[in-house]
Amino acid sequence: MNEVQKTSEQLVEFRLSKKKFLFNLIKLIPTMRKIRKRAERILLEAEPQSSKIEAPTSEQIQADLNTICKFPHRRIGTKYAHEIEDFLVTKFKEFGLESVKKEPVDVINWNAKNWKLTITTKNERIEVPSFYMLNAGFTTEDGITAPLIYVGTGREKDFKKKDVRNKIVVADIECPSLPLGKLIKLAKLFYVSDPSKTIDTTTELILTFVLANLPPQAIGGKRREDSVYWRAYDRGALGLILILKDYPSNINSHWGPYDGVMKPIPALFVGKYDGIEIREI
Repeated sequence: MNEVQKTSEQLVEFRLSKKKFLFNLIKLIPTMRKIRKRAERILLEAEPQSSKIEAPTSEQIQADLNTICKFPHRRIGTKYAHEIEDFLVTKFKEFGLESVKKEPVDVINWNAKNWKLTITTKNERIEVPSFYMLNAGFTTEDGITAPLIYVGTGREKDFKKKDVRNKIVVADIECPSLPLGKLIKLAKLFYVSDPSKTIDTTTELILTFVLANLPPQAIGGKRREDSVYWRAYDRGALGLILILKDYPSNINSHWGPYDGVMKPIPALFVGKYDGIEIREI
């Protein structure tokens, strides 16, 4: 293997705390209010259009969303992604757009085709529904058999009194939440659809696409030392079971981390209810 040449280029890191994120968002509120006022003026001053194009109804939009959401995922380069693209091309043409085409782009598509999580207790053998972590390491055909060890959310202190060497680490994955209700009231956003009036100041939006203790690596492959994955790997773990405890229902699929970096040991996601059962074993 050729030695990787060192570069003086500064690596870009995806590092943003919830506090900093909210601070930056609040700073945008004055700008958002100006945009709203400008949009109101444009609507009032706009002349009637002679175009015969009709805006889709809310029922039509909902029907299209239902169709798209029937697909398990829309990962670039996969069969499902191409089917969604074809669906959109057809829709655009139905709307009257004339120059609609698909442009091929070469991508590297990492994809696991065979994975399984089986837990053996004194009395039974349990197969737990799971989903692979993107770009994680592979096993041999025999897989990995090892004791489980639970480390909470996998902070530095969680590992201090735990010997994870030659074991499979079980950890809770945390997703930050956004105080959506407070932000809407504070910013007085112009476009908010809430016909049933369910959003109030206590409403929070769980950012399921952000895994707080399993962050993506920097561009260029620099490790994130605050990641439960690397803490487990550095201490000799053979693999990880990652519980999506903040996800809705018992969903176990997460298409990440989105960094494109290959990692040395395997890891699987499990849903929060299955995770509760694993912790109780």
